[in-house]
Amino acid sequence: MISFRRTLSSLCLKDKRVWEVISFQQIGRQYSSFVGSKLYNPEDKVDFNVSKDPKEWKYVSRLLPGKYIPDPIPKDNFPSGWKPPSIDAANGPYYVRRSRNHMVPVYLRICQRGINKRTTIRHVLGDIWLFSTDLKKYIEDIVKHDVGVRVDEVGCRVVLRGDYWYYAQQFILEKGM
Repeated sequence: MISFRRTLSSLCLKDKRVWEVISFQQIGRQYSSFVGSKLYNPEDKVDFNVSKDPKEWKYVSRLLPGKYIPDPIPKDNFPSGWKPPSIDAANGPYYVRRSRNHMVPVYLRICQRGINKRTTIRHVLGDIWLFSTDLKKYIEDIVKHDVGVRVDEVGCRVVLRGDYWYYAQQFILEKGM
């Protein structure tokens, strides 16, 4: 409070204003922190019109985000290489549900300046333990060494110790999920 009073008194001396004219409430209600700025008056109203014309609102509705992400149009192949899940994949012992953007939910987390790498597969439904053993066997056959796997049954995810993002994604796509 002392520093505020010193600042306020120095402003009053520089601006040749009287101490009683400037108070804490008035400074807090200015449009900016500049001493000569206009004081804010809450009774001042902004003039605006609300339009109900659909011709004007069609330009606004284009800018608003969509309420949901539409399902992709079925094709034989997509230019980006994206593959939709097969219809029979959900009938197997386990299933990896796609994310809300229809992408395969495999994520790589790098921490401790690149020392620790974790590959996470989310949205695993069904027999998560069978999925983890099949995935571990698939990756170990490719990389020719042991892979650490942690299964989070409650969170429906499998965490691999290391950077196996590409192999995990290929495994899921080969299974048609």
